[in-house]
Amino acid sequence: MNLLSRIYNAVSVEILRDIQIEDGLGGFIQIDFLLLTARGLVVLDIKEVRGVVFGADEIDEWTVMHQNQRLSFANPQHTLDYRLVAVRRLVRGLPVFGHILFPNEAEFGKGKPKYVILADEFLKRYRRPEKLELGRLLAAYYPYWEKIRDLSEGTNKAVNASLSTLC
Repeated sequence: MNLLSRIYNAVSVEILRDIQIEDGLGGFIQIDFLLLTARGLVVLDIKEVRGVVFGADEIDEWTVMHQNQRLSFANPQHTLDYRLVAVRRLVRGLPVFGHILFPNEAEFGKGKPKYVILADEFLKRYRRPEKLELGRLLAAYYPYWEKIRDLSEGTNKAVNASLSTLC
């Protein structure tokens, strides 16, 4: 099992992958990963890069330096903001979090931007609570989860995390 699979299985009860939901402006927005966790819903973007990342909240282009290579990409936080707005619009009142997960050996020399999270921190923050508490939380969240799943039907690929660990 790869690192991302271990992360998903450790924190989520269900995962929706590659879904499209209405963006509230007459169009649709793509969400790569939406996780149902004990803390609420988590919109997750993945950046699998290694090296030192130079990025900040207000910088439009981020750069990664690894060995003698340089890679630049658009600030992923702007798109994540749009995804969060779209999900929150559908599940008003439910906790919705968003992160850009750097699961590999990424370093942020000048501090991490607001939505950036590393694998260890993500696992700690969204760790599953005990069985009884998890059941209560999920009972409150699951109707919202079903609403999103139904709205994105036809474009999603639902993946059940290993529910056997909950029983």
